[in-house]
Amino acid sequence: MSPSMEKALPDTKGAQPLGQALFAQACARQRPSRESTEYRVGQEVKGRVCGVMHYGLFVRLPNGESGLVFQQEVCWPGEDFAYGLGEEVKVLVKAFKPGRGLALSIRATRTTEVFQAFIDSHPVGSVARGYIKSVVDYGLFVMLTPGVYGLLHVSSLPNIYVYGKASIGQPIKVQVVNIERANRRISLELA
Repeated sequence: MSPSMEKALPDTKGAQPLGQALFAQACARQRPSRESTEYRVGQEVKGRVCGVMHYGLFVRLPNGESGLVFQQEVCWPGEDFAYGLGEEVKVLVKAFKPGRGLALSIRATRTTEVFQAFIDSHPVGSVARGYIKSVVDYGLFVMLTPGVYGLLHVSSLPNIYVYGKASIGQPIKVQVVNIERANRRISLELA
């Protein structure tokens, strides 16, 4: 390519696709100040997805502010949700940092309903299949369903030392022993 031709072509390194560039321009025009917010931490709000990026979703709230739902706050591990532009979502305000904006969560708004659905289908005494999430000194945390975890206490295990880091992700059959609805705690024992 000739040197004169190189000068005529625009530099496209680091450029966004046209749709993302237009979205960024629209957000910049409509964005209220990031120095304060009318939303408080812990508040649930409905908004619309106004941007989809590889690291998360941007959600436009009713007052015109936008917040970011990081990828890990979209859904629980083991779930698969996809959201599109313009789709209405319920979010929880997790944090606000002046100059940075709102940090939001979609999965936190679903915690209660996911927990309730599990305990409705698995009352005390029922057997469930789960996966070992983590091994701690006082027992095993078991993922019963995405977003619902129970504790298999060390006193219910014949030998805690059998379970190490290699056990994480392994299936395990457990029985529901106790449910604390207020604290969303589930006690388990081996089935």
